[in-house]
Amino acid sequence: MGLHLRSIRQKILLLVLVPVLSLIGLYIFATSLTARATINLSRTDTLRNVTGLPTGNFLAAVDQERPLALVYLSRPTGANLAALEYAESKTSAAAVTMGTALNSSGTMGNASAGEKGAITALLRDVAGLPALRSQVRAQIITRPAAFTDYNNIVLAGYAVLNQVILQETNAKVVAQSLAFVRMGKSEEMLLREDALVLADFAAGSFPAADRQQFTELAGARRILYAQTLADLTAPYYGYYARNVSPAAMSALTALEDRLAGDMATNRPPAVPPAAWQQAVGGVAVGLSKAGTQASAEISTQASADARSTYVDLALAGGLGLLAVALSIVVSVRVGRSMVRELRDLRDSALDLANVRLPSVVSRLAAGEDVDVAAEAPGLPASSDEIGQVRQAFAAVQQTAVEAAVGQARLRQGISDIF
Repeated sequence: MGLHLRSIRQKILLLVLVPVLSLIGLYIFATSLTARATINLSRTDTLRNVTGLPTGNFLAAVDQERPLALVYLSRPTGANLAALEYAESKTSAAAVTMGTALNSSGTMGNASAGEKGAITALLRDVAGLPALRSQVRAQIITRPAAFTDYNNIVLAGYAVLNQVILQETNAKVVAQSLAFVRMGKSEEMLLREDALVLADFAAGSFPAADRQQFTELAGARRILYAQTLADLTAPYYGYYARNVSPAAMSALTALEDRLAGDMATNRPPAVPPAAWQQAVGGVAVGLSKAGTQASAEISTQASADARSTYVDLALAGGLGLLAVALSIVVSVRVGRSMVRELRDLRDSALDLANVRLPSVVSRLAAGEDVDVAAEAPGLPASSDEIGQVRQAFAAVQQTAVEAAVGQARLRQGISDIF
């Protein structure tokens, strides 16, 4: 269906309005994209403090509770139970803090569908933690089953961290933050190794199934750590290079190789417990410290980038708004000028057709003399199209008046002859 616009003013207004509105729409779209990215950058520190830190603290507490639960299943003594209950109290406190943070408006109000789903899954696993603990105390769950249940809780926590990071729109922040999570997972694999070994120390045996699982975890940890370390950029790479001691990593690798090659199943793992704990602690503490420093650094950098982007946004937005306003003013002035010229041309044509030409004919019929130059004056030269149309119309007007005068004189001459 076409637009039936009868007025020249309406047609010119439409011609002016369409590009101006398009420019305004493009300005709003570009500004909103930049503003959204800036807001997401400014929220990086908030997401880390409100969601990331409580979740990380809970995962750290679970990592401490898990080996104690496996040790108690291997050797259910009063001392082991007391240590487990103390760790459980710390985990429960961290779970309450995390639940409050994850259910807060600051998290849920800005959470994506993926993040809400991950939070729901994590809180569901946390709600099942008391039942798992009861089974451990009652010795009615196997070590592999308890190990799997604790691991699933940790995996659900990492899924929340991933979803929080994916809400960011800055590619550098997302890439490096996901690398930090992978580094955390390499530490998690190390702690799983530690839980298996500690449980086997308590049980006094090193079953083939535990050795195979330990070997798989050690291999996966080494590959993940090496690959992720290469993905880190400065200064984040430096935090891990400084805090993860090469000596501790070498000692850990040597002990892992000894355990992987230990084929005996009727005795404890063939490494000194103190040496194992020292190597694991040295590497795990270094990874945790480096991860904390790196995440704090990237949040600080994101906040600084957000402030800089806000300044750029204000400058670009102000200049863009000025350009839009200038475009509107120029378009309106040009449109009015065209309407005025076309209206004058229309009025001139109507005046010729309805007033001057009939007046000339009437005066000629009455025998009066008519001055052609006065009745059809010329117009100054013009280079634009509307001016050229006006000149052409003036020429037509002059020709029409001259023809009328010529016809009148011809009739007067014939009359004089008769």
